[in-house]
Amino acid sequence: MHELGSAFNSLAGSLQENIGELTIERNRLRAVLEGLGEGIIAFDTEGRVTRCNGSAAELLGGSEENIERIPEFKCVSDAAKRVIATGEDHLGTFERDDRVIRLSVAAIKEESGSVAGAVALLMDMTEAERLEQTRRDYVANVSHELRTPLASIRGIADMLNDGLVKNEADKQRYYGYIQKESIRLSKLINDLLELSRLQSGGVALKLQRMELYELIMDVASRASEAAKEHEMTVRIDVPDGKYLANSNPDRVEQVLVSLMDNAVKHGREGGEIVVGIGDAGDKWKISVENPADIERKDLEHLFERFYKADIAHTGEGTGLGLAITEEVLHLMGETIRADYEDGVIKFTFTVAKYK
Repeated sequence: MHELGSAFNSLAGSLQENIGELTIERNRLRAVLEGLGEGIIAFDTEGRVTRCNGSAAELLGGSEENIERIPEFKCVSDAAKRVIATGEDHLGTFERDDRVIRLSVAAIKEESGSVAGAVALLMDMTEAERLEQTRRDYVANVSHELRTPLASIRGIADMLNDGLVKNEADKQRYYGYIQKESIRLSKLINDLLELSRLQSGGVALKLQRMELYELIMDVASRASEAAKEHEMTVRIDVPDGKYLANSNPDRVEQVLVSLMDNAVKHGREGGEIVVGIGDAGDKWKISVENPADIERKDLEHLFERFYKADIAHTGEGTGLGLAITEEVLHLMGETIRADYEDGVIKFTFTVAKYK
C-alpha cells in the first residue's frame, strides 16, 4: 500500500509538471501567434474555428470576437472546408476594399494520414502587388521609349543603305534625323542611369554655403535664349539681396535647369516664364511658373517616371526630368510641388537657409 501511494504521488507530481509545461508552451504559442503580422486561423474537422490571432481578424476587417460573422470570413471558411474534405492545399487571393489578401490553407494530417483539421494563413499583398505593377509599367515604358528612337534610326538607316535616297540634300536631312534620335536615345539612357543611382542611394550630396540669387540669374539668363525660340520671355521676380542657402550648388542648378527646360518645352508659346523666391521660415521657396495647357488630373502624376500629359508620349523629353528633380530634392531633404491656377502652372521647391 505504501508503494502504491508513492507511485500515485509520483504520478501526480509528473502530471502537474507536464500540465505546467503545457501551459507555458500554450502561452508561448499564443504570444508567437499574436506577434505575427500574418493572419492565422485554425479549423477543426467540422470547419469550426479553434484558434485565430488578431492579425487575421484585422486583415478580414473585424475583430477576433466576431471573426466568423465578418463577410470576408466566408471565403476563408469555404476554402478550409474544401481542404478538410479533399486533403489538398489551397492557394489564392481575394480583395477587401482596396487591399489584396493572399489566402493559403493547408491540411493538418495525423500520422495515419487522416485529416485532423486545417490552418489558414492570410497575408496582405497590397504593397507587393503595387510594386509588381510598378515594375511591369516601368519595363513597358522603358521598352516604349527605347523602341521609338531605335525604330526611327533603323528605318532611316535602311533607306540610306538601300540607296533609296538619291538627293544629297535629302541625305543630309536624314543624317540630321539620325543624329537627333541618337542624342534622344543617349539622353534617355543617361536619365535612366541617373534616376537609378538616385533611387538606390548611390549618390552622396555634400551640402555647403551658397548664394541663390546669382545662381537663379545665371540659369534664367541661359534659359532666355531657348525661350526666344518659342516666342516666350523670362522674368526674374527676385528682389536684390542676399539669399544664402545650405545646399548643393550643382544639384540646385540641375533642378532649376530642369524646371526652366520643362517650362520652355511644355509652356504655352508667347507666354512668360517667371522665376521667384520667397521666405518660408528656415527655408527658401523657389518657384518657376508659366502659362500651360494641362488638366488637373495630370498634376498628381507629373513627378512619376515617364509620365507625360500627352498619353501618346509624342512630346519632347524623356518623361524622366521631373522624377529626377524630385529624387534630387528628396536626397537633400527638400520638397517640390506643382499647382495649377487660371491656366498657369507653378512648380515650387524648398532650399534650406544657411544659418
